[in-house]
Amino acid sequence: MASVKCVYARLLTAFPAAGPVAPSTAGALLEPLNGRELEVLALAAQGYSNQEIAQHLYVAESTVKSHLNAILRKLDAANRTEATAKARALGLIG
Repeated sequence: MASVKCVYARLLTAFPAAGPVAPSTAGALLEPLNGRELEVLALAAQGYSNQEIAQHLYVAESTVKSHLNAILRKLDAANRTEATAKARALGLIG
């Protein structure tokens, strides 16, 4: 699993966010992410699998999937990589 995390980290390094975004842009989401969604997104951005996120947060894997679906919808992203990039651009995660 470590190799997947390395590849993911390299992708994110190769395609960094455009730079700091004004705080007003972070409010551009139609519906803000809640605290748990931000936790899930941060772990997904680090390359954790759904199962690893579930174990880390002591929740069911189906709960993680529900959070990820909400994140994708709220960020209008097609996948977790796009969601991570958008969240970084909005200043939601580091």
